[in-house]
Amino acid sequence: MLNSTVLTSLFLQGNFLEPIANQAIKADLIVSNPPYIAWSEAESLSKTVKDYDPALALFAEDDGLAAYREIIRQLPAVLEKQGKVMFEIGHQQGQAVKEIIVNAFPESEPDVLQDMNGKDRMVSALVKK
Repeated sequence: MLNSTVLTSLFLQGNFLEPIANQAIKADLIVSNPPYIAWSEAESLSKTVKDYDPALALFAEDDGLAAYREIIRQLPAVLEKQGKVMFEIGHQQGQAVKEIIVNAFPESEPDVLQDMNGKDRMVSALVKK
């Protein structure tokens, strides 16, 4: 038998998780593909990336880690007590993103997941607040 839950859409605009926090919404899972490319890598990107995606969606300060730091800082306002967070990452950012998570949430359990080519592509963490 199908569940009769009605799904609705809600679109919010703002700085990462702030609009969700402002609405007092709590989530069990946050999935994010934030801008994570360091500005120093801009010239080495393929034309299909740098010519068609806005810079705001691609590049972040702090060697591409600034967005992770900001989102992780905002997590306590929106994540349930034991929630999960998943980030897409650059192939060399796994350890750094894990460390940012553990520094903010020492009891968390982050893992780096690889893509089909064996490159680090995601960090997943059970966040225990």
